Amino acid sequence: MGCGMEPWKRHPPSVLSKDLLGPVRGPHASLERAPIGAGGGCLSGMLSGRGLTVLCARSRGFQPGLALVGVSKTVVKNHLENGCLAWLRGFADRQNANDQIVVEDGSLGVGRLGPRRVPRWARGVGAYFPAAPSRVRSSSFASGWSAACAVVFLLCSSSNFAAITITPASNGSNISADTVGGTYTSLTGPVITEGANQDVTVGTIVITAPTGFVFNTASPVTATVANSNGGGGAVLTLASSTATPTASTITFTVSAQDTTAGGPNGKTLSSITFSGIQVRPTAGTPLASGNLTFSGTATVAGNAGVLTEVAGVATKLVFTTAAITATAGVASGTITVQRQDQFGNPNTTDATRTVTLASTSSGTVTFTPASPRTIAPGASSFNFTYTDTKSGTPTITAASTSPTTITSATQVETINPGPGNAGQSTVAASPTSVAADNSATSTITVTLKDANANVVPGKTVTLSKTSGPGTPTVTTVQGTTDSSGVALFTVKSSTAGAAVFTAVDVTDAVTVTQTATVTFVALDYGDLPDTGAGTGIGNYETLLTSNGPRHMLSNTLKLGATVDADDGTLQNAGATADDSSNTGSADDEDGVNFTGVTLYQGQTASLPVTVTLTGGGTVKLNAFFDFNNNGSFADAGEALTELTVVVPGGGSTTVNLSVPVPAGATTGVNLGARFRISTAGGLTSVGLAADGEVEDYVVQVQTSVRLGNRVWLDNGAGGGTSDDGLITGTEAGINGVTVTVYAADAAGYATGSVLRTTTTASGGYYGFNLPPGDYVVVIPASNFGSGQPLFNLYSSGTSNNTRNGADPDTNATDSDDNGFNAYNPSVTGVYSAAITLTVGGEPTGETDLGPGEPVLPTANSNLTLDFGFVAAAPTAIKLSYVKGWWIDGRVTVEWETVSELNTLGFELYRLQGSDRIRVNADLVPALNVERGGVYRVDEAMDRPTTTVSYILVEQETTGNRIEYGPFGISIQSVAKPTSARVVSGALVLRFAGEGAAEYQIESTDDLANGHWVPVGRLTADPGGTIEYQQRLVESEPVRFYRALRP
Repeated sequence: MGCGMEPWKRHPPSVLSKDLLGPVRGPHASLERAPIGAGGGCLSGMLSGRGLTVLCARSRGFQPGLALVGVSKTVVKNHLENGCLAWLRGFADRQNANDQIVVEDGSLGVGRLGPRRVPRWARGVGAYFPAAPSRVRSSSFASGWSAACAVVFLLCSSSNFAAITITPASNGSNISADTVGGTYTSLTGPVITEGANQDVTVGTIVITAPTGFVFNTASPVTATVANSNGGGGAVLTLASSTATPTASTITFTVSAQDTTAGGPNGKTLSSITFSGIQVRPTAGTPLASGNLTFSGTATVAGNAGVLTEVAGVATKLVFTTAAITATAGVASGTITVQRQDQFGNPNTTDATRTVTLASTSSGTVTFTPASPRTIAPGASSFNFTYTDTKSGTPTITAASTSPTTITSATQVETINPGPGNAGQSTVAASPTSVAADNSATSTITVTLKDANANVVPGKTVTLSKTSGPGTPTVTTVQGTTDSSGVALFTVKSSTAGAAVFTAVDVTDAVTVTQTATVTFVALDYGDLPDTGAGTGIGNYETLLTSNGPRHMLSNTLKLGATVDADDGTLQNAGATADDSSNTGSADDEDGVNFTGVTLYQGQTASLPVTVTLTGGGTVKLNAFFDFNNNGSFADAGEALTELTVVVPGGGSTTVNLSVPVPAGATTGVNLGARFRISTAGGLTSVGLAADGEVEDYVVQVQTSVRLGNRVWLDNGAGGGTSDDGLITGTEAGINGVTVTVYAADAAGYATGSVLRTTTTASGGYYGFNLPPGDYVVVIPASNFGSGQPLFNLYSSGTSNNTRNGADPDTNATDSDDNGFNAYNPSVTGVYSAAITLTVGGEPTGETDLGPGEPVLPTANSNLTLDFGFVAAAPTAIKLSYVKGWWIDGRVTVEWETVSELNTLGFELYRLQGSDRIRVNADLVPALNVERGGVYRVDEAMDRPTTTVSYILVEQETTGNRIEYGPFGISIQSVAKPTSARVVSGALVLRFAGEGAAEYQIESTDDLANGHWVPVGRLTADPGGTIEYQQRLVESEPVRFYRALRP
């Protein structure tokens, strides 16, 4: 195949037109208008001159799927790599509208032949397929070519074949990731230089940014055209010397080529220098890289410069290896710390950085190599191993402050404990002493630890007795160590003595060095009868099988002086089975002394109990009585109040235990009693105590006598008779009255202290359970005060100072007043005559019975002792007090009435032997007012040294005379007033009395008849001066003061 010089010139222009070639698409569109060789031989020769070989494939019958590419794959690929643009085109007449020209990377368009694929190695290759092969003009091809042949050829860009030189842009190889979204990097160049005149054709020159970079759209780019060889013609012309970039492209337009005119240096060669190009990356990671490329229609294509994004300044440290799991005391695997920029890119360019390693572990920590570490330029990381003696989840920190402070890295590691260690593991018993009753248990805790004292979970542990008496029972509570390394066991035994227990870590085959010793302590049991299951008459819970009371013996705390051990099988009807020890020692039931103590129904006995405690201290006494004889100590009132006993340093003390016996206690038969001493207290009648002793006894309760009856208002209600000393009509009882009982002396008066106290209720009834004996019942004076139930009431029936009703011992009538009629009950109270109580000797005819009393009275109760009260007679005075004092050789007697009516005046008589000596010559006039008044009479007398007796006589307006008294008055000493002054708003009074004596200061606002009110008590100084101060109140009336010695 041959052709002449420049064979394309012989081809008609229409064949070479753009219309013939069709639209050219793809990355090499700049060659769209390149001249096309018209003959295969010519083209072949041209390409061969460039060192290439063109091979054509011929087909007489073009079929779908037939390979059209005849150019060597290697040839095309090599030229693509060298920047050549490979084109495949068929050349024919354009006489059919279905002709296809495709210049797409590997993709063929769809024409009559359907879709086709060009291999990947032939990207950028073009092909022309005639739709009507029979109409292709043969003149277009060298002889011998078929009309159905497709021509395959290569054209290279001018940079290879026309020698256009591209000088790539510089300064783009180290663009920091930190400039993302920020500062742009300015490039130098690129530059395009023609190798031959008019190498650069008219058209566009497009500079495209690679993926991952953008241009600065706010910074115009300038293109400067120059003559590169000094030729005589004009350089090429740009439509504009500046261009505004888009984010991805910069476009300039060549409007005219350089001229062909020659010059001294030949034809003009143009160069274009681009300046002002600015780029930055679009993302911080992954780091981008690529080439700026030239493209467009002005025959310029190729690499316009390399752009490379690099890591930014290091801002943080990061652990790039996963969290480690290691064994305590053993080095971990490799751990890597890396310095990174803000986007997580490894940084190798910064200056040397010092990194300090730390751990939150409380154990011994080792970093290998040791901290601190450095990261030098050219490196981004360092490696180390971590050793920690403490199990857990420590946090490792890598921190750096040099040369600057950056964000630290943290990582939580897992350090597991090692195997169990014999020396570090522990075995402990709690309590270390338990009862040897094969019931009480000690808990043994095994704590498994490794060589570094870390607790070890998940290991199987066993426990066994390795020395000691008996065969204790070992129960596994938790045989696998928990998260705290703990395994639990309980042990119990019926054999007294010390047993040693050893633990084994079965999983690691380790016997723990430490052992636990449990002392199984001998016991003391009760010995009341226990004849069968449950309780009943003569059947108590005593034996071990009934969980009977038992105490661990220490011989330091006991009842009485001795205690011994037994096996929980001793019991008998008399509760004496343990009194003589089964080892032949003396009676150890010696703590409670019943000698001289009798228990009566409804009474409280005092029972001596001896407690021994070595060294002294505080212990608790619990006592139980089976008062209803049913074999149980759990009924109400049978468990006595716990008594706290303080034992002195001498080691022994006897206390009196208060035993309140219920009124309904069973009498005349043996009843069980149980006493238990312990340190802790709070014991019931059964069960185990950690120390002390139990003693059982049988006791009997004796019958008591009931004494009582009623306090009532003798006001004649309901047709009754007022103030007759008898309960008549519907006269009602008075509730809330305090009633006491005393022992009676030989004269029939109350003696000693109060034996019992009760309060009337349910209609004024009261009652006492008393042992046989002589008694006096007293209504205390406190009942007659203001606001109290007997205020302004007096005994009914007869005149003052006489006993009312019959003697209680010979009382034939129930419901009569048996109280002594005191003239001033608010001072003396009201009391009965003595009454003698005997078992079986009391009256049985009572008809007025209070709630809870027997329906039929018995000979063991006297319910006839009643107290009637009535309001004072309208004409009688009510005395508040009578008292006297001595001063300057005279005795003054003063009395105060609470109320008066029809009173004319008063006469005062002093008793001297059997004589009455009238003190006031004239009648002392009465105020005769309801509220009463204060009266005084004085006489000359040396200071009395004993009590002086007086009788007061009231003279009524009716002529009646009423006597009050006699009053035994202890004459008081009165201090003399010496001065009165006002100091800083306070009244300061001084009196002269006896040195160091106590005085009562009294005040009144009516010196003649006013009530004197106590305002304070003061003690005179050694010289006898008494100083009293009273804050003055504005508008307060005049007040008078005196100082009396009690």
